[in-house]
Amino acid sequence: MNSPLPVFNPFRKLLKLNLPHLPQITPPSIITRILSWFPSQFLGCLVGLGIAILTIWISLLCIVFVTPIVFLFFDLLPALTFVFCAMFGMYLALKITRSLSRIRSAGIYDLIGVTSYGNQRSMWLIGRMIYRDMGWLGDARIMISNSVVILMVFLGLMAMLGLISAFTTPTVSEINFFFLQTLSGLGFFILAVYLSFVQAMVIGYLIALWSITLITDNLNRVTACVGVFLGIQLVIYLVSFVVLILGVQTLYAKMEWDVFFSQGFFQLTGFALIHEMAIRLLLHRLAHQAEMPYQMWRSEVGI
Repeated sequence: MNSPLPVFNPFRKLLKLNLPHLPQITPPSIITRILSWFPSQFLGCLVGLGIAILTIWISLLCIVFVTPIVFLFFDLLPALTFVFCAMFGMYLALKITRSLSRIRSAGIYDLIGVTSYGNQRSMWLIGRMIYRDMGWLGDARIMISNSVVILMVFLGLMAMLGLISAFTTPTVSEINFFFLQTLSGLGFFILAVYLSFVQAMVIGYLIALWSITLITDNLNRVTACVGVFLGIQLVIYLVSFVVLILGVQTLYAKMEWDVFFSQGFFQLTGFALIHEMAIRLLLHRLAHQAEMPYQMWRSEVGI
């Protein structure tokens, strides 16, 4: 996805054409008409009163429920981090699906299929152009990658300090061991978050290419794209939780193995393998959809 595009790409300016836009959902005009019957000063007073009452109620609720909400937020923070990473992939899938749907609605899809590139290679290149044109998404990927490197270097330095302290002060070896175990857990968690971000982008890209081949209207195509992406993400994390969290922890406790480094490494490796299996299945699905052998399809799209 990040490799350079061909210099003489015939589809480079295709997305800049004035293609028909997909229908947008607009709020009912009756609300605007009703609001126009009231003077603006009266509406301003109502809005100010509503904001004041809402602020008071929120303040009271925070005073009563602040402690459980804070604890619940910190308990859900790892899960929210993975959900946040998955949203990047879903946004990319929607962006590519909507752009390619505009191309199909304009009647250009069949015309592209008779070019020397063919449908498969053409859609792959156009999808990559849409991804590369989203500059903020590339900047987010670079910032997340750099942040992961900085955090891993920082954790590595802290681990070295912990090892030096363990050798120089054996009397507090248990505290140093707990400190090193915490650092290794944080390191594996950071790598898992970065892996989920990268793989969510790849999965979203492949699902968008799958959805464009559906013979249906634009709304159903977008709905299918969102549903399949959320379904795949749900299966990935559900399998990861059952197998890698519950299963691996139960196995280590039953076998009485040391969980210092091997458990986190095994869980991270399994998490990467589950994502890789999902991506391979999507690639085979695209090849099957194109009615081509897998290796021939890969050579067709240039991967």
